[in-house]
Amino acid sequence: MLSLFDKNQRWRKKALATTKDESFRQYLLNDFPKTSQTVSETEFLVLDFETTGLDSKKDHIISAGWVEISKNKIQLASAEHHLISTKKQLSGQSVSIHNLTDDMISQGVPITIFFKYLLKKITGKVVIAHYKKIEYEFLQQISNSIFGCHLPIIMLDTLMIEKKIREKANKPIVVNELRLFNLRNHYNLPRYHAHNALEDAIATAELFLAQINKHFSSPDKLKIKALLY
Repeated sequence: MLSLFDKNQRWRKKALATTKDESFRQYLLNDFPKTSQTVSETEFLVLDFETTGLDSKKDHIISAGWVEISKNKIQLASAEHHLISTKKQLSGQSVSIHNLTDDMISQGVPITIFFKYLLKKITGKVVIAHYKKIEYEFLQQISNSIFGCHLPIIMLDTLMIEKKIREKANKPIVVNELRLFNLRNHYNLPRYHAHNALEDAIATAELFLAQINKHFSSPDKLKIKALLY
C-alpha cells in the first residue's frame, strides 16, 4: 500500500506530464507541505462544501467556505464563501438544509473557475475538513473532470483525529458522537448555525485547535503525521 507521500508524488508526476493548464501546473510545481512539519510551522486551509448530495459522481458542489489557520491561530481575514453554479435543480430538501435556492445558485461562479481559484488558495497548505471523505471525493472528481488527473493533496480530518484520540484512550464511540455539532459541545465551544459552508469551516477550525490544545503536546512539537489516520 502506497504511503500518502508516495501516492501524492506519483499523482504529481503524472499530472505534470499530462496537464497543460497553467493554474494546475503552478499548484503542482509549488512545494507541498511535509508530514514531518510541526503544526506551528504549517499553514492550513479549513474547507467545507455544501453539495446537492453525497455522490461526487452525480452530485454537485453548490457552495464552499474556508478559513486559514497559521501560527496556531484562525485568520478570520482569510475567510471566504462562494456560491457555485450548477444546472442541477435543487431539491426541496437541499433548499431547506442549505438555505440556498436555484436563483441564488444561478448567480454563482462556474465550477472550473472556482476550482482554479481554490487551487491557488490551497497551494502549500494542509487542508482540514470534518469528515473529509466528502470534500476529498469531490475534489478528486472535479480534478479528474477538468484536468484528467488526480489532485495531490494532504488533508486532515477532525472527525478522524477525534476517533484516534478516543481509540488511544480506549473510550467507546457512541453513534453520532463524532458529528461536528456534538464534538463542539464536548469541547465547550459556542453553538453555531450549521449548514452554511463558511460557518461550518470556522466551526471546524475552532474544533481542530481545541483538539490540539487539549490532547497533544505543544504545537511546536506536534507533527502533521501524528494527526493522520
